[in-house]
Amino acid sequence: MIIFAYGRLRLVVEAAKKRTGRFIAVGGISGGAARFYDPRWGPLGQQVNVAEHTTVSENDINVNKFGYLMATSEEAVLQAHREGHYNATYLGYPLLYGPRQPGPLEWSIVRRILDGRRHFTIADGGLKIFGAAYVENAAHALLLIVDKPEISGGKKYFMSDQKLYTIRQRIEFIARYMNHEWELVDMPYDLATPCHVLWRRERGHYLRDTNRIQDELGYYDIVPPDKALERTVDWLCQNRPQPESEAEVQLGDPFDYPREDELIQVWKEL
Repeated sequence: MIIFAYGRLRLVVEAAKKRTGRFIAVGGISGGAARFYDPRWGPLGQQVNVAEHTTVSENDINVNKFGYLMATSEEAVLQAHREGHYNATYLGYPLLYGPRQPGPLEWSIVRRILDGRRHFTIADGGLKIFGAAYVENAAHALLLIVDKPEISGGKKYFMSDQKLYTIRQRIEFIARYMNHEWELVDMPYDLATPCHVLWRRERGHYLRDTNRIQDELGYYDIVPPDKALERTVDWLCQNRPQPESEAEVQLGDPFDYPREDELIQVWKEL
C-alpha cells in the first residue's frame, strides 16, 4: 500500500504502477476546482457547498496553472484505478489545525493574546466560515479509507470537521479559553488588512460538502471542535513559535501592532 501526501502526484501515479495494489493520494479539498466564475458552474457562479460529484475542474492552464495541475493530478489517480493498475482513492483535506501544523492560523489569535493585545480587527462581522479539520480527525478519515478499500476504491472524498463555526466564534472561544478580554473591531474586509491572514486572504466562505465520506465510510469527528481548539491552543502555548521563525514565516502574519493601532484609531474616528 502507498499513502502519498506530497507534491508531484502525477509522476508518482505512474511510478506506482506495478509496484502496489493500493494507492491513496492525499491532497487539497479544492485546489483543482475551476475559478469561481467559470461559466460551467452556472449563472450564479460556484455554489458554497460543492460536493465531489459536482466539482467543476479547472481545464485552462493559462487561467490557473496551479488549479489545472491539481485537477490533472486528481484525475490521474482515478484513471489509474479505472485502468486496473491498482485500487486508488483520492482524499481532499481542508485547512488542518492542531499540533505541529505548519503555519498555524490560530497563532494569529494566540500570539496577540499572549502579547496582551486589547483590540482585534475582524472583517465583515467575523461571519466567514471555512472548512477545517483537526489533525486527529483528518487521520481518522484517512484510516477509514485504508480499512475500507472495497468501498472507497475509485472514489474521491472530501472531509472536514462536521461542526463548522464562523471565524468570530473561533476567536471568541479561544479568548475565553485563555481568560482574555478584548474588543473585536469590525471593519469591511477591504479595510481590515490585519486579519487577512486569518481570513486566508479571501472574503468569501470556503466550504465543501463532506456527506459522502460520512455516509459511505462512517466518518465522524472523534475530537469535537471545543476540545480540538483547546488542544491546539495548549500546544501553541507550550511550543510558541519565535518571532520571524519558520512557523511565522509560513503563517505570513507580520504582527505589526503599531500599524494595527493606527488603523483602529482612524476607523473609530471615522
